[in-house]
Amino acid sequence: MITAAPASFYDADLATPDSLALIPLEQSPWLALYEEVLRWLPRGWPIVDLGCGTGRLARLLANHGWADYQGHDFSPMAIQTATA
Repeated sequence: MITAAPASFYDADLATPDSLALIPLEQSPWLALYEEVLRWLPRGWPIVDLGCGTGRLARLLANHGWADYQGHDFSPMAIQTATA
């Protein structure tokens, strides 16, 4: 069974300056994963990202010309960071 932490868990993490989720895309510990996702996505397909977090995957997609992207997350701090 997979469970998720409540939004308050992620909001608290993002409130700390040393949060891994705040590291720039180019230095993100998840960059290799994001690049693998990019490799498998069919070019030109619309993307709906459920649990987009701080938008690092969205940034990578935008950097590679993706325009049809929607990111959704239940953490207000993550959305605020992603749209800043």
